[in-house]
Amino acid sequence: IYVTRREENDVLALTDDDGDGVMDDYRSVAEGLPYVNGITVHEGQIYLATDTDVYRAPILENGDLGPLDVLIADLPDAGQHPNRTLAVGPDGG
Repeated sequence: IYVTRREENDVLALTDDDGDGVMDDYRSVAEGLPYVNGITVHEGQIYLATDTDVYRAPILENGDLGPLDVLIADLPDAGQHPNRTLAVGPDGG
């Protein structure tokens, strides 16, 4: 499971090493993403949104993330609501 931490500017991977449905550990898999909050996974890629940018990275076999590619830069800051929600539509786009 991946979670974003907006104030810490990072993304964590939560792991359940023994398969009992309880988190055993976590680690940072992406850092330096100011206000990262939007997140979705599609076809082996993770998509992350900050208040002004959207990124994509491959999810590696061990759960780490490959290099982040900037898909969209310089989104309007949305004034008082910097949160971004990401989703993949039924057509895969």
